[in-house]
Amino acid sequence: MTATGKKLLRLRGRWRDQIFTDRNISHAAFRVGYALANFMTMEKTAEHYSASGDVEIFPSHTTLGKDANVSPDTVRTSLAQLEKRGHLQKTRRGNSWTGSNRYKILIKIGRRNASRKSSGTGTEFPA
Repeated sequence: MTATGKKLLRLRGRWRDQIFTDRNISHAAFRVGYALANFMTMEKTAEHYSASGDVEIFPSHTTLGKDANVSPDTVRTSLAQLEKRGHLQKTRRGNSWTGSNRYKILIKIGRRNASRKSSGTGTEFPA
């Protein structure tokens, strides 16, 4: 496994822990987040990550729904909840009919280090 692949695995684990400990998200939002995290180790993600320093993934609502065993409507509300709680940032590419969503994974720094930014990836921000 490449160094980038190993780093993505560590980030995936941190992000899963982060959403697991957030008691203010629904069970469905956790399931969708967990399914979303599975895309963090795919080849396209690794290529993009090494180029930008950010973890951006772009699965469809249908794919996430199948992986999380929820409806596409539940995926939409769950992603909105994860975004509102600061776990991800959604950006839209293209127009509303043919475009796609990209999800930037945001990893919060623990309370002890909240006063400074990490020198790691661009995916971290103070809690």
